[in-house]
Amino acid sequence: MDKKNVKGLKKIWFKNFIVPLIVINLLICIMAGLFIKDYYYGKVSDNLRIPLLEISKLVDSNFHRAFGKGASDYIVENFKYKNNIAIEIIDRSGNILSSSEIRTAKSKVDSKDYQAALKGNTDYSVYRLKSTGERIMSYSSPLSINEVEYGVVRFKVSMKAVDQLIRNRIFLVFLVLIAVVIFSYVVSSLFIKSITDRLKLILNKSSLIAKGVTYEKFQGELKDEIDVLSIELDNMGEEIKASQKMKDEFVASVSHELKTPLTSIIGWSEYMLMDESSDMKEVKKNLEIIHSESSRLKDMVGRILDFSKYQVGMENYHINDINISGLLLNVIEQMSPMIVSRGFSIRENIKRDVIIHSDDNAIRQVLINLIDNSLKHSKGSTISISLRSLRHKIVIMVKDDGLGINRENINQIWNSFYSDSYGDDGFGLGLNISKNIIEGLDGKIKIISGPLRGSKCFIVLDKMIDKD
Repeated sequence: MDKKNVKGLKKIWFKNFIVPLIVINLLICIMAGLFIKDYYYGKVSDNLRIPLLEISKLVDSNFHRAFGKGASDYIVENFKYKNNIAIEIIDRSGNILSSSEIRTAKSKVDSKDYQAALKGNTDYSVYRLKSTGERIMSYSSPLSINEVEYGVVRFKVSMKAVDQLIRNRIFLVFLVLIAVVIFSYVVSSLFIKSITDRLKLILNKSSLIAKGVTYEKFQGELKDEIDVLSIELDNMGEEIKASQKMKDEFVASVSHELKTPLTSIIGWSEYMLMDESSDMKEVKKNLEIIHSESSRLKDMVGRILDFSKYQVGMENYHINDINISGLLLNVIEQMSPMIVSRGFSIRENIKRDVIIHSDDNAIRQVLINLIDNSLKHSKGSTISISLRSLRHKIVIMVKDDGLGINRENINQIWNSFYSDSYGDDGFGLGLNISKNIIEGLDGKIKIISGPLRGSKCFIVLDKMIDKD
């Protein structure tokens, strides 16, 4: 992995939290601006309905029969709000008949609000003066006398003060959102810093673990997941140290174990080559020693190869219908000379003719490992083997009446290189290989033991399994 291309947690936080927060606040500011503008513009247009009522009163009280230029001038002159609101009387052709504003040229009106008023509706529109750039709101309504629409009355007001008010409100919203962003940035950055600082300590600790250097373990009170992670890392470091120690012991044991038969084989071979006076009987005796040591060496190498095979997942099972009862009896017969020579007796309680679908060679290897393990680590006199057949499963038990296993070691016996003692007793691989085989056959293996109580090893297998 290229660590230079790994993004820092702060960069990820800024990209995935702060940037979206800024974008969201900008959108909120834009939406708030549009809302504020619509709100105040709507308020202004609603307020222009009040002078519209005044126009209605003037028309209803003074014009009963006809309407003309004089009437429009009269309305403009008597409009009491004309100092604050400009008023225009426009005919249905768009010509301005009268206006409270001073005009130097005659012009026609064709704005959106005017067109709406011609259709009998009231509406407003906003435009900007070309000369000053000032915004103006125009509000138009139909002008009718005696239920006859003669034209349009149009009010115009400056939006300068309203626009300034809107800008002030939007700026206030913007300041609030900026404060939210700054507050969020400060709070979250402190939080992220507290995480990254602790993660750096964990990374440094993991680096020291990888190098095998002693480091300071977590001593504080558990507060969150990072503290739990630190504790788990400490536990992992201890397990790695223990595993490394067992591997070192394993290497030393392998060196010693392999060296002993090799030395014996080489020594006896050299002796036979140098001794020309040996008779056939002595030669045969020497060859038997060489053969025995060679067999022991082969067994050691085979066990190491088996361990390596199961560790890398290269096991290959051959599933067939097998008579597990016959297999157990065959293993007992095969190992009887070894059992008797070591002063043990065998006791069996095996249900006959139980057929299962599994790998006979794999199960045979497990049984030999378990019996051999009982012979090596037991000071008792009897080894019991039983087979029970349930509806869909079988249960095999290998029991000895030896010294048993300490409770603190019961979970470690399955480890790759664990053994109560090395030397002639082996490398501590038998149980690990057996566990890998049984689990590879979708079964379970368990040992129940205690000091001075002997050991019981249970194997549970399905009667029918399907392995490629």
